[in-house]
Amino acid sequence: MGSYYSILKFVNNSLSGENISIGLIFVSGDNVFFKISKNKIALTSKLNAASKKLVDFSISRIQDFVSKDIEDQSHKLISFKKKIDVEYLNRLSSYNNGLIQFSKPSYIESDINLERFEKFYKDYIDNSNIVIEKSKNISILKQNIIEQLYNPLKSKIDIDFTLKKEQLPSLYFDFHFDSIGYNGCIHASKAIDFNNKQVSQIRAEISEYESIIGRINKFALDKSISGEPFYYIISDEYNGKSISYLDLYSMLKDDKIPLLKLISSSEINKSIVKRVIDSKAHKFSSLLAS
Repeated sequence: MGSYYSILKFVNNSLSGENISIGLIFVSGDNVFFKISKNKIALTSKLNAASKKLVDFSISRIQDFVSKDIEDQSHKLISFKKKIDVEYLNRLSSYNNGLIQFSKPSYIESDINLERFEKFYKDYIDNSNIVIEKSKNISILKQNIIEQLYNPLKSKIDIDFTLKKEQLPSLYFDFHFDSIGYNGCIHASKAIDFNNKQVSQIRAEISEYESIIGRINKFALDKSISGEPFYYIISDEYNGKSISYLDLYSMLKDDKIPLLKLISSSEINKSIVKRVIDSKAHKFSSLLAS
């Protein structure tokens, strides 16, 4: 049947496009899933304290409407057709152009249940509550990340680490690394699942990765860390037929995106773990605290 989703954003500067993704809504058949990040809402107050009341009011109205629309009506004598569908999401994206905005709805060719919604929420909005544990319901790529990257390195460098915008000079967005550490140079990696994400989201993550590298390198140099850095994208072979996915994957595979090195999850041990252990690397977060 397929599903549609829209991302709820706080737009701090409409001219520059600076925004923070604060919530996610999915419409899948008759089901609607919606969640807003309290962590991200708190961050909007730090960015623009004057907007707090307006943001809180807007979000409260949205939450109230959605909760009423998706409530169970089985106990009522008269039930009403749900109002939230893809057309409604389109209207939200078209007419909400203030501090709180909805992205234009995107389509995926699969139905969504609560478990899959939570995964999308963590990938797109807020992964601060991820628990590092073995699971039968995650992709092979994610399983390999946990077993071959997180577990061997969790006591040595930062893993499953989100760099907050306020932690690094000139950074205007949060960015998630699957690993990041240093010892004479920066060691960093980010997993991108070409088989389980929209190509627009993949492009955005690569673009943000490219953007953050210069800032991290400058920060490292200020800390007297001047060795040649290692920035990896971990992704297994794309198994679909979409030209847009294939072209983007090929660019990474052929080293046509400067500074970013593509490796498969089967190469994690020899490309990242061994290098980190051999260099006796430290947690990047310790640099932020110094």
